[in-house]
Amino acid sequence: MKRNLLLKILLEQGCVFVRHDQYMQPKTGKADQVPRHSDIREPTAWKIIKNLSPGAARGA
Repeated sequence: MKRNLLLKILLEQGCVFVRHDQYMQPKTGKADQVPRHSDIREPTAWKIIKNLSPGAARGA
């Protein structure tokens, strides 16, 4: 997955940029690092999306 697409998905979910390559989901308080590579492996990208999804606090 392209990094730009991953960042677009995260921002649409309501994530905010914290510092360096770290993004946070304000609804859950969880943060995760986004690799700087232009191409990110699919399993890594989906793990980041799942960790930072708004439903992650509920265990969804």
